[in-house]
Amino acid sequence: MTVIPLVIIETLPVDVRLKGMENFERIGEEDVSMLGHRRGGPIEVVFRRPKFVARDAATTGAADAEQPTASTTPDSDPQGCESDTTITLLEHEIASVPADTGFKSNPFVDGAIVRYVPDCSDSVADDCAVFVAPLAERPIARSMVDAGLLAHLLVGKLDYHTPYYRQELKSARMGYPISRTNMVRWQFEAGTVARRIADAMWHEALARSWIGMDATGTAIQDQPEYRYGHVFVLVAPGDSVLFRYTPKYDADTVRKLFGGFTGTIVADASANHNVLFGPGKATEGGCWAHARKPFVKALRAGEGKDAAFALQTIQALFRIEQTIALASPEARLEVRRRESAPLVDALYEWVDKRLPEVRNDDTVVRKGLVYLNNQRVALRAFLSNGEIPIHNNASERALRRIVKGRMNWLSHGSDEHAHCAYAISSLIASCSLHGLDPELYLQEVLTVAPSWPVSRMLELSPKNWVATRQRLIADGRLTYLDLARIAGARIALRPA
Repeated sequence: MTVIPLVIIETLPVDVRLKGMENFERIGEEDVSMLGHRRGGPIEVVFRRPKFVARDAATTGAADAEQPTASTTPDSDPQGCESDTTITLLEHEIASVPADTGFKSNPFVDGAIVRYVPDCSDSVADDCAVFVAPLAERPIARSMVDAGLLAHLLVGKLDYHTPYYRQELKSARMGYPISRTNMVRWQFEAGTVARRIADAMWHEALARSWIGMDATGTAIQDQPEYRYGHVFVLVAPGDSVLFRYTPKYDADTVRKLFGGFTGTIVADASANHNVLFGPGKATEGGCWAHARKPFVKALRAGEGKDAAFALQTIQALFRIEQTIALASPEARLEVRRRESAPLVDALYEWVDKRLPEVRNDDTVVRKGLVYLNNQRVALRAFLSNGEIPIHNNASERALRRIVKGRMNWLSHGSDEHAHCAYAISSLIASCSLHGLDPELYLQEVLTVAPSWPVSRMLELSPKNWVATRQRLIADGRLTYLDLARIAGARIALRPA
């Protein structure tokens, strides 16, 4: 028989804790059951909020005999399954602060339940003077999924590329069957929250001096057959990796996404990008990795004599970049003008000589020469800007996440589902730039984000989360119920 751990956690009103439980009488309780996940596997958590009323001095002594202690628990769990080993833990006794608030290492090996208080309200007392702790905010309203389980499922699909039908089988075998329908709905709800953060990050990235961009395709379920959508990636090195879904890939779409940007865009030579470049617009930075590809194909096709010079020259450019990778933009530009510029000049002298000779040939070398000639200005951009790279490989690598994913989960249910999926993927991919554990990050941010002010969404981005997290912990608004601390307790094991 499969069993999963059942933990009952009581949250006492602050007034009751401060004045002492002997001055109050417990008159009832409210339970909220949630399905969670920690690094050791699934867990069911019941958050219990006892209700109290103040005792009269005359009845205090009699009521003391009936008041249970903190470690006393009922004989049955809230689901009606009898158990002699069920215990109730008081939240303020297991609340903890991670030893490493800077995310340098994972502070919770066994996982933790994140608790967030949106405001500074304490106990809630109604007109009848009934004291009860405030209800903690859920990551998804009216849902029984805990932020830990939600983060685990999202990272499983969008980072480890495990589709929900496989996670559905896994959850059933582990004793907590979750339908893929629920998983898809949870992803949509979480993605709606993530989109607010990703949108703020996108606008911040467009204020940089340069960015990298690229695009790939993805499938969308439709009737009577699947249709093709597109995913753009924006790489702001050191800050973020962002994805945006669009139904179309044309000049109008590109203008809406990147229009108004006046820095340098490192991209491939797609004609759809031309709308971004020109006087008063962005500057195009070419990709020498793309320029190299036709000559690699020519070498494999037996056209090595013509391809050799281009390949050797481009290889020399990349070797120079390797030596100045850690240099400042100013020092890098100086080396490029001194060493790289003569190589580029020699290459284009060769292009000007060879292109008329092979203009009517149907060879791969001719395609490479045409590319170099058409991208002459863009490929020289790195010689006047020490900040930008000579290639767009960062965008290419970022899109591998999407390509690997679609090989497993194949498609999205609709345009809106795709928007949400790529907003979450943006947060996960950006975590890698800042050394964050994406599962722990999502668990925390999805707990905090639903009530976070829209004007301050950037504070929840992976780039800023460490500082925001430390501030919330210092203010006492973000706490953790560290399950590792109660690992030795007699946790009830309820039949699944």
